[in-house]
Amino acid sequence: MPSGPGDLHSEARMALWRRARHTALCEPHASDGEGAILPPGVLQGPGFLYRPLQILVETGIMQTQPVENELVNRYGGSRDDKLSGRLAKAGLPIEVFTMPPEVYLPGLVARLRERPYGEWDAPAANVSVNTVFCGEAGSYHGGPYGEPASQNPFSETRYGTPAKGAPEIAVLDTGYDAQIATLHPGLKPRVAWQSGPGSPETILDGLYLAQEAGHGTFIEGIIMQLAPQMNISQVQVLTPDGATDDITVGLAIKALRNRAPVINLSLGGYTQGDTPPPNTNAAIAALPDTVVVVAAAGNNQSSEQFWPAACKPVVSVGALDTTQNPMRVAGFSNYGPWVDVYAPGVDVYSTYLDGNWKLPSDPASWYIDGYATWSGTSFAAPQVAAAIANTLLQSGGTARQAWNTVSNQTTWLPVTGLRGITGVHVHTPPSPGVIFPA
Repeated sequence: MPSGPGDLHSEARMALWRRARHTALCEPHASDGEGAILPPGVLQGPGFLYRPLQILVETGIMQTQPVENELVNRYGGSRDDKLSGRLAKAGLPIEVFTMPPEVYLPGLVARLRERPYGEWDAPAANVSVNTVFCGEAGSYHGGPYGEPASQNPFSETRYGTPAKGAPEIAVLDTGYDAQIATLHPGLKPRVAWQSGPGSPETILDGLYLAQEAGHGTFIEGIIMQLAPQMNISQVQVLTPDGATDDITVGLAIKALRNRAPVINLSLGGYTQGDTPPPNTNAAIAALPDTVVVVAAAGNNQSSEQFWPAACKPVVSVGALDTTQNPMRVAGFSNYGPWVDVYAPGVDVYSTYLDGNWKLPSDPASWYIDGYATWSGTSFAAPQVAAAIANTLLQSGGTARQAWNTVSNQTTWLPVTGLRGITGVHVHTPPSPGVIFPA
């Protein structure tokens, strides 16, 4: 039966959520087995998150040698030959350098970016931290707005099995959970799982669901409801805590080898200097017109560009609040000219996991038994991905042509209250009741 807090999106609970996310991602909490606390795997910069120690240098037409000399000879860094080799093998023009822990990476990147042209007698290569993307709410993230709320189950058998030879939708998200095989008969025949970084486990301390548990399962349930003929390729890039990075996402996109014509990225973050994340951007730029990437626009009520949604030619999806009459842009959704389309993102209804949900800093918990409602641009994005895949199946052509068709079918919604925005393009599923509880 449904259970959960009465006010999921109150300011106080959102503050608790953000604090819990910061603790899980940015603060030391693991032991090395001998009592010492390990450093965090995510660091906080001014308005963005990044991996410790790693500097990315974009190769290609730019001059990289002066940058490499600076990193190695002046700051004591070293080239990560193994990781740089992996990126080169994947065709991604990025080299990775490991820097000493005492070097403040955002400051170093800023200094290298400001180096004048004449000093090196050539344009300098693009330098970046390894930006961290996340799949949950907060000042840096693009996934759920608040917590899931348990709901009664719906029949999954009505969606049948995927059509033979139907195109795949790749969902780059959290890992597969074994309980799906028995909990969700509709997902079992249509989801193929590829392992990725981090443990796929979703239960913490044998009792509570991890903070990002069920994120991918929820998205796949949306696709099942709206594009039941499609196969789903689930690629794990997010850890159970909901973190990934520029290197991981770029490699995952390249590893698909153009197998899936539609890729869903319900994750993201902000970058230093508001520049595209170099590895993911390069992977997306290398995709042919037969592949379209759809990404969540973020949940921070901001017009600041959110990556990889703001990468070109990614289809960037904001959230629409269809629980209001008239419908409007969701109060939490990012917005701006870089957002292509808005889809329902408030109280979306889909498949989840079976377990207890709680915030680490809050003693209260509630039980979710396989189905939930959840809000966020994370859950608007797969609705657009499903529409593109459906159009591709019905009309043929390329995924880019399918997106153009979907885009031409959107409606114009006048809006007020968003700085510099007078209206937005809106996509709503043909049968809105499919993804919302009756």
